[in-house]
Amino acid sequence: MYKELYLELKGIVLQKDFSFFVFILSLFLLPLSINFSTFTIILAFVLKIIQVIFAKKKIFATRALKNSALLGILFFVYIILDSIFQIGFLTTLALFNKQYSHFALLFIAPILLKDKQQNKLLLYSFSLGSITAIVCVFFITIINDMTFNRDSFLKYLDIHHTYIAIFLLFILNQIFIKLIYFKRRLNNLNWIRISITALGIIAVIYALESKVSLVI
Repeated sequence: MYKELYLELKGIVLQKDFSFFVFILSLFLLPLSINFSTFTIILAFVLKIIQVIFAKKKIFATRALKNSALLGILFFVYIILDSIFQIGFLTTLALFNKQYSHFALLFIAPILLKDKQQNKLLLYSFSLGSITAIVCVFFITIINDMTFNRDSFLKYLDIHHTYIAIFLLFILNQIFIKLIYFKRRLNNLNWIRISITALGIIAVIYALESKVSLVI
């Protein structure tokens, strides 16, 4: 499985598909820094437009993504127009960055996405970023002789603990899916590794004292 992912990533680099490579990086950075993640998503979109114009690449990888982007644009326009009618154009413009800009992902994401196999790299990148964020905060609290708790993430990464818990729940869901599909191929050592990882994730979610733990 990891060999296949490595080959997919290598193929993206060899094809000079820099927009998708930066998009992968943005998912890794999402749990670590919202600002850096936002910057890389914008950069990925700009690179995609450059590739479409100068390298003559398709703007959408599949017809389904094209349809998804069209629906996303319609929904985005509806949200903006509804806001303008309710609170006015100037107020909407003033609040756009904080209240509405993230809805642009509804049509930007389909432009950046690839086929099913390559999109798996986004899931693994996001999972790796989430684990990296937890490990970083854990060691920072140890170095500073502080308690590892829900407030640590807000202090050091400026991200609410609920989001970290949701990210971990997402990883846990992926682990269970892998167990269902690949349980016959797993040896005892892999079972032990997966079990320890799952238990560790559950322990961190409960340590955060998040309401997300009620889902488990």
